[in-house]
Amino acid sequence: MTPLQIIRSLESLTNAIEVAVASADWSEAVRAAETRSAFLMALSPDQPDEVHTAIGRMREIDIRISITARETLETLVSEGRKALREAGLAPRPPSPGADVMAARSPSWRASISRRFAPHMH
Repeated sequence: MTPLQIIRSLESLTNAIEVAVASADWSEAVRAAETRSAFLMALSPDQPDEVHTAIGRMREIDIRISITARETLETLVSEGRKALREAGLAPRPPSPGADVMAARSPSWRASISRRFAPHMH
């Protein structure tokens, strides 16, 4: 491959990753990233400067891709938590003493109730 073909391939694959991440198409993003990784690994180390420059640009774009992916993940997690709260399925903090009560057996609670119930009126 000529340096120009290598650069165009890198740019095309990197763009495919960026577009897939922007549209939250994670399977396509992974496919394009795996293809690009295999392409990079197949390159010989003695590439001309313009190829190394293109790889540097690719790394800069990868930072943007990572930021977009992280922001998308944070949004999805936030929306998921909101949906759980609205549906009443979100975990709630335990009430004070709940861990102590959970550790005691039902028979212990029953014996305490019988013992103190007559005096509680």
